[in-house]
Amino acid sequence: MVSSGDRYVYCSKAGCQKSHWGAYGAAGLLLVRFDNDGSQHSNLPKKTVKNNKIKHTSSSRSSPQVLLQLRSYACQSGGTWAIPGGALDKGETPAAGALRETSEETCLPCSCTEITKASKSADKKRKARGLAAGTESKPLVMLLDELVTTDHGSWKYTTIVGELRGAWEPKIPEYDDESLALEWVAIDEVEKRNLHPGFKASWLELKRRIERLDEERCGVDGDHGCVSDESR
Repeated sequence: MVSSGDRYVYCSKAGCQKSHWGAYGAAGLLLVRFDNDGSQHSNLPKKTVKNNKIKHTSSSRSSPQVLLQLRSYACQSGGTWAIPGGALDKGETPAAGALRETSEETCLPCSCTEITKASKSADKKRKARGLAAGTESKPLVMLLDELVTTDHGSWKYTTIVGELRGAWEPKIPEYDDESLALEWVAIDEVEKRNLHPGFKASWLELKRRIERLDEERCGVDGDHGCVSDESR
């Protein structure tokens, strides 16, 4: 039997002394798409040749986008933007919890990664709420990074960074009362939103990680071009 963490806990850390949601901590999924249609370099610009390498200029590349959730006023810090997520169940890993919560809040297929494909608990929880289990044969989301973005000792919030690897658009489930909107937002536009305080405090570090992952993913050279696999 799953022991739910869906309750507030008091934080005794000096300077905080507030209640946090999640008896066993909480986690969220920072879902990134590096191309506007969610595919791998589907909108790359015209190829050019330089030093016997095929390259694409970075000025024509799409800026990475992240999925943000406008929190309803039924939640803490309602009316602010953050990432989908929530309380962890007892014994649940941050990655599994973040994926489960995101599935419940955005209709992301619960079997979108190798982690959730190997686990039956997420499917059981969705079926209990009248939702369909995921059926993907290949992972739709690749997990790239995991970091604790709030550490108050007895309570932690973990952010899981994942890359969307295929075509998918989020939608708010009919039963959901936690979201007012779900939007893909370019990483340079995120700071212009009214952000959840916790997400705002960690965003610059998260943005740097996304930019670094984008460079590694594209094999950026000294001229900031995206080197095609055809040249390797």
